[in-house]
Amino acid sequence: MEIFICNRMRKMLIRSIIVVALSAFYVSLAISQTHCKMDGLIFVLPDFCNTNNFILHAQHSGPHVDPVTFYWSTAETTENITVPAAVGTYSVTVTDNVGCTATDDVIISDLSPFFYIIEGYNLCEGQQGQLIINWGYFEPPTGVTYQWSTGDNTPITNISGSGTYSVTLTDPNSGCSVVVSDNISVIPSRA
Repeated sequence: MEIFICNRMRKMLIRSIIVVALSAFYVSLAISQTHCKMDGLIFVLPDFCNTNNFILHAQHSGPHVDPVTFYWSTAETTENITVPAAVGTYSVTVTDNVGCTATDDVIISDLSPFFYIIEGYNLCEGQQGQLIINWGYFEPPTGVTYQWSTGDNTPITNISGSGTYSVTLTDPNSGCSVVVSDNISVIPSRA
């Protein structure tokens, strides 16, 4: 609701509010808050410090007024919470500085899609093979670093032959690391 302050308009607005107030025991004014279009999102991250846990990360997007607060179904009030790597339902409500809220839920009903593995591409002899991390349903930790056994420190590494390859993944937020390795076979070309 837009209110324009002009001498004549202001008097008319005040009179109409007084009339409404006199004709009822209370007045409830609903003002449309156009900035209340914030969205809340939950991302599931791996916990490199304890692989028996997941980290749930709440994020907000869209118009909002900082600062924002978080309230989880676990009664925690931080942006990230740690939960057991088990079936469960979690929700978070994000509230901005003027009271706009956004809520999101995550239902973990199957643990099998939560993994991180090495995945290979172009693994035919004579081609430049590439290895990456497939994060499954996980969202990679923000700023995760990669240190491949090939010496590369990028999300993708190039390989030229079969062998056992590994990558150390480090979460800069916690400082914890995990090592993922796999035996990769290059497919021989047909003669």
